[in-house]
Amino acid sequence: MADGHTSLHQARIARSYPSTDPPTGSPKPPPRVSILDLPSMIRDRIYEEANVWKDEFIFLNLWSSDRLSMIEDTGEDFVTESSTEAVDEVAPLGLLLSGSRIIHKEVEIKLYSQNTFAVHAMGLGGLDILEKLSDTALQEIRYLIVVFLPCDCLASACLRFPIGYALETLIARPTSRNWWLVHEEVLGYGGSHNMPIRHDLMDHRRLLEQWSRICSRLAATVRPYQLKLYLYTYVDSRESFKAVLRPLRCLPPLRDVALRLSRDNRPSFSNGFDSRSSIYSIWCALLTHVRSQGQREFRFLSLPREIQTRILSYTELGDNASMEWGPATKYRSAEDEKCVGWHETRIPKSSYCARYSSSFSTFCKCCSTSPVNYFLVSKEFGTAARYVFYTNHEFRVLPTTLARAIALAAPSQNNNGVRLTLFSFLANMPRQCIQHLRHLTIVFPPLDLTYVRSSGAGLRSWACCVELLKNLSDEALLRLEIHFSDRDDLHHSVEAVADDQFYSYLMAAYRSLLEPLVLMRTKIKALLVYRAFPDHGDLPIMVARRAIENELERMVMGDQYNSSDHGKKWESIYAQHSGDVLTRNTDRIMGDQYEDDWL
Repeated sequence: MADGHTSLHQARIARSYPSTDPPTGSPKPPPRVSILDLPSMIRDRIYEEANVWKDEFIFLNLWSSDRLSMIEDTGEDFVTESSTEAVDEVAPLGLLLSGSRIIHKEVEIKLYSQNTFAVHAMGLGGLDILEKLSDTALQEIRYLIVVFLPCDCLASACLRFPIGYALETLIARPTSRNWWLVHEEVLGYGGSHNMPIRHDLMDHRRLLEQWSRICSRLAATVRPYQLKLYLYTYVDSRESFKAVLRPLRCLPPLRDVALRLSRDNRPSFSNGFDSRSSIYSIWCALLTHVRSQGQREFRFLSLPREIQTRILSYTELGDNASMEWGPATKYRSAEDEKCVGWHETRIPKSSYCARYSSSFSTFCKCCSTSPVNYFLVSKEFGTAARYVFYTNHEFRVLPTTLARAIALAAPSQNNNGVRLTLFSFLANMPRQCIQHLRHLTIVFPPLDLTYVRSSGAGLRSWACCVELLKNLSDEALLRLEIHFSDRDDLHHSVEAVADDQFYSYLMAAYRSLLEPLVLMRTKIKALLVYRAFPDHGDLPIMVARRAIENELERMVMGDQYNSSDHGKKWESIYAQHSGDVLTRNTDRIMGDQYEDDWL
């Protein structure tokens, strides 16, 4: 009885005071998830949606701009009402200034390590934008383009450039992604618009001091072999030149560097100051690996000769390029269109072309380093370097006046100063290196009566050259091309027909010059002859020219020889042809004067 009463009492209490525990099987509240707990791939996608860019070009002067400025004829700024054309996508300030220090640093690293940044000293904020970047940003930055190019209009980021018939048209400041599209017009416009950096002007002096402070910060924060730096400016004095270059000496070794300091490829300064040598020495120092004290030297010369040759073949000594040689130009690349197109940083390659400006860059091959640098390392190293250099290049030996042009005088005139330079080319080579030649192209000057007479100096010089090649060339390894320049000016595209007397003289001259090659027939792997224009005969001109070339080639190589089997081209850029060929090649041959005595 008592036990039943007790059980009933406990049941009443349980019904009066229900349990607060959740029923079994009910869902629990989800735990809080942080963005840092997400996989890196998902975080990258979130940052991408939040405008943390990747592989973009960011113009720092326009990054936070909300106004569109233009330049009036008076040189004063005015602001338009619409700002849509001047503003790119906004910077991810919400993430960069977030409360999480970890997110802030992660976004900052991604932003500055995955994009290209450019700053213009005359843009909004000038170089202050770059100077105000944090140490983390400078430490992570990979691509940096710095342009300080003052202009005399005293307007910020002036984009005035000529359009049409020497008229100046005012354009809106472009967005950052389009800024380099007008790069050459904006920066390359000469005259009185762009001013050189002058150390005696107060504003320019402050700019140089700011540049020095920026380089000091970069030296303290940038990791070795990480930063790609591209500097674009204009100086016209020795003092300004040194003021721009001196701060660069404190930088660590860079991954890539391009320097442009003048619109002229060889600016003239006072006291005989060699600007190109100074730029080149600093450019090399910024790309040179500094060996630590504990690091062992690599004994290159202890390797077998075959391995040495294989390693050197990966340098510019073994790039199988064509080298033009003249008494003034020495060795230079014969390949044009090297500086056409865009660099990976969206810089036009022509902006840092050493052919047209005082600049050095790794992507300009117009002015590649001289092979002499390899030859002077040591005697044994130079021997291996010369072998690779002479066996892997085509050498085009140009006449004295043909470093820029082929023929500027008629054969009836006295061509003083126009002579074959093959003997000078061979004399500049060590005698034991002549046997390494594999591809030699000889360009003859316009032929006249004084050149090919039996007592003429030109014919005697040619005979001496053939004797050198005959005695020192390897067996059947030489590919020999002979181009005879035309008697007419390259600017003329008329199809002139020579008279019978001149035609007979010309053919006799060809045979006299090629006859000595018969004695070295076994040394020649392929002989390609290109005769001068105009031609003579009833056959079509091009067919008649090719028939005579075949006759001359077989006179040396034998009746069964066919130059087409050795890849002979139908046309030669060193002889005058039809008008369409002339149009394609006149600009290259008659282009800007290009002398590189420093090579």
